[in-house]
Amino acid sequence: MESGHVVRSYLGVSMQDLTPALAARLGCPGKQGALVNNVYDDGPAGVAGLRIGDVITSVAGVAVASPKETVREILNHNVGDDVAIGVCSNGRDQTLTVTLMRLPGEDPPAQPGPDTGLWQSRSRIGITFHDLTVEETVTHEFTIAQGIFLADVEQGSPAQLAGLQTGDAISQIDGIPVRSADEFVSATRQGSLARGYLALAHRGPANFFTVIRIP
Repeated sequence: MESGHVVRSYLGVSMQDLTPALAARLGCPGKQGALVNNVYDDGPAGVAGLRIGDVITSVAGVAVASPKETVREILNHNVGDDVAIGVCSNGRDQTLTVTLMRLPGEDPPAQPGPDTGLWQSRSRIGITFHDLTVEETVTHEFTIAQGIFLADVEQGSPAQLAGLQTGDAISQIDGIPVRSADEFVSATRQGSLARGYLALAHRGPANFFTVIRIP
């Protein structure tokens, strides 16, 4: 507490629930924890080496099974504390030491994207897409600079069943950055729809992982 105000600790990530399907695709089968879907620049987690796609499994030795539990444990510590964060990263368990910072007064701003507008389509996934434009980045308040924009998601398609919607964006497939429609096509050719594509998707300022696959 400073000047009569509560100072909250800040880890510098956004998280989502870890489903069994996501855990398996991330190489962490059977794990419980919080899936990191964004690491903010210059935040404590980023400085310590935490990455998008890591799964937080414990905070200071206390097991966590969800983003809510992770935040609760972080708030039990003070700004400036060095906290051990248990992580499953690419299938390997490790512990990172994070020095907590003061919670910023506002979220990181959205970044502009490239103004290209190249249209593509991939019917087996069920989306129509193109390079993310500056206008779309600003209008939808995305926090990514590059990616693809989903102009249409077919009803009942693998993409729609994976939770994707028209107006979402994708910036990563199976850990491979996709900065354009061409890179998205290239990345999907390296995987298979039967196995499933692990996509890092964006809806407004929120990021989330999902697996696109044949049901």
